[in-house]
Amino acid sequence: MKSTILALVAIVALTAAGVLLSGCGAYKGAKGSNPAAPQPVNTFESYAYQVLSDAQVGLAETDKKIKAGDLPPSVIPDYDRAAVLYNTLVSLLNRYDAAFRAGNDVSSIQTEISQDLAEVISLALKLGFTIGPKK
Repeated sequence: MKSTILALVAIVALTAAGVLLSGCGAYKGAKGSNPAAPQPVNTFESYAYQVLSDAQVGLAETDKKIKAGDLPPSVIPDYDRAAVLYNTLVSLLNRYDAAFRAGNDVSSIQTEISQDLAEVISLALKLGFTIGPKK
């Protein structure tokens, strides 16, 4: 519960920071970094890619557990939704990075990313994998 609250607070804080910094505002196993952008454009993008990196590891572990029969079939819809969100976020973050670097308004993309990140974190907690700082 504490990690959920911290994760949601972090999303809100980083979204606000990203808005200020920007001036406004099926599992493929893709890497949690943007190959087109060697350095994140801001703290928001850096945080989002860290969440994706953690989600990638969690999704891979969950996939193995599902295939081994260690998790019930009832988790498959949540796993599938998390995988779709992961792939959507990779695409959105590539668009965000390109738009930010071009000097375009990124507030709508950032809002969508924030909502999807919150859902991925929620699904991660439900599936039992960790996103964020490890203890």
